Formats: sequence, C-alpha cells, structure tokens
Amino acid sequence: MGSRAFDLLMLLVEHRDRVVSKDEVFEQVWKDQVVEENNLSVQISALRRTLGVDAIATVTGRGYRFAAEPATEAKAAPQVVGNIGARQALLLAREDELAQVLKAFDDAACVTICGLAGVGKTALAGVAAHQLARRRGYAQGAWWVDLSVVREPSQLVRAVCETLGIEPEGRHDLLQECLGNLRHRELLLVLDNCEHIVDAAAAFVDALLAVAEKVEVLTTS
Repeated sequence: MGSRAFDLLMLLVEHRDRVVSKDEVFEQVWKDQVVEENNLSVQISALRRTLGVDAIATVTGRGYRFAAEPATEAKAAPQVVGNIGARQALLLAREDELAQVLKAFDDAACVTICGLAGVGKTALAGVAAHQLARRRGYAQGAWWVDLSVVREPSQLVRAVCETLGIEPEGRHDLLQECLGNLRHRELLLVLDNCEHIVDAAAAFVDALLAVAEKVEVLTTS
C-alpha cells in the first residue's frame, strides 16, 4: 500500500461515521497539489484490492465512506495450568486414536492408553492431555507424573505429591495426605509409564477417584 493510499485510508477510518466528500479527500490527502480526479479513483481501487471491494463504499454524488466491519479481538487460547506444556507433541496419522481417548472421558473419569513399548503412548497421552485441558478448563490444571523413574510401588504417591507441590505435614500417612489435598481439586492427572507398578497405580487411582469427584486421570501402560 502506497503512502497516498494509506493517508486516504486513515482519513476514511477517522471519519467512518459519515461520508467523506471528494473535495475533502483532495484537501486532506493531496493538500495544495493539483491532481486529476482519476488519481483518487486509482487510490480507492488500491484500497479495495487490499481490504476487499466492500471496504470502501461509494456514495454517488457525495463521496466515499469506510464500510468495513472492525476486526474483533481474537480470544486468546486459554492457558493450560500445570506442567504439561512441554509434553505436547506432533501427532501424525493417529487422529482416530486421539478421538477415542477424548471420547472415552465422556463416560469415565479414568482412561488408560495401553500398548507395547515404543508405539507412541506417551506422545498420544501428551496431545490428549493438552486437548482435554483446553476443552475442560480444569480449575487446578493438568499435571504430568513420569513414573518411569519410580522404582518401587511405595514411591508412586510421593512422586504425585512432589509433582503437585503437596508437602506432607507428617500427621497422617502420605497417601491420606495426598487424597485429602486432592479431594476438592478439579484437575487432570496423567500417570505415564505405569506398567512396572501397575497394581500400585490402579490402587492409587481407585482411592483417588473414590474421594475426588472433579479429578480425571489419564494413564499409560
């Protein structure tokens, strides 16, 4: 867009609530220069090519009016609270599986992605967790617990507490403190790589969902 067309656009936008006469355009855009009327037509055409044919309306015998609708401010994508930001991965040719995981949460509070090692369970869980978090807007976010580093079943609850920032007070056993803390929270908990401590993971999830109605769990195994 040339400088003349830009000046013309600014004039029309500034006075978008009324028709701007040709005389006013020449006076404001071309100042004291003597120009042919077709110069104005050229600039109007340039603006219409850039903004669309309906952006500048011609009012016969009177002049021009800026007619484009103001752009609405795009709503920012909701921020995902939690620690799954780095877990979102590019997922190719697995849309059907992703859709199945998301749909499963319509009827269940816990969904498990099963498969052999190396088939992409973690990647699928990462994308699913992101989409769930954005769609559902969990008040306390979505949290990812990597259980591959947990060697003993007894360490599972501690890993969850450390991820969620739950600090044991020492008055109860760790499981009860964890459950008490999560009882009234609304969040998604992802337990990745449960296969080597599957019994402990299942017991923890059962206990959690029995007391925390607004918690959902996604596991991979």
